[in-house]
Amino acid sequence: MRRCSYIWRGLRLYYLSQAHARLAKQAFDALAERSTDSARNRQMRGESRAAAGNRDAAVKDFRVAGAVPGFCGECTLRWVKFI
Repeated sequence: MRRCSYIWRGLRLYYLSQAHARLAKQAFDALAERSTDSARNRQMRGESRAAAGNRDAAVKDFRVAGAVPGFCGECTLRWVKFI
């Protein structure tokens, strides 16, 4: 009986993560349509490129956005501050 509850809990978390991903994509697409070259749009683009492993393009987007990329530990790119 207990094993079954773990499976249902896992399924709920899976569908919750799927819903979160779709809502985040919709929010990003709406922002990209409204303000194509805003600092916030550049920041989001830089964060998605950093997550995909495209470090050089991410740094370029952060700099265009007026952000200072901070490098910490094992080559992870983190958002530090707006100038």
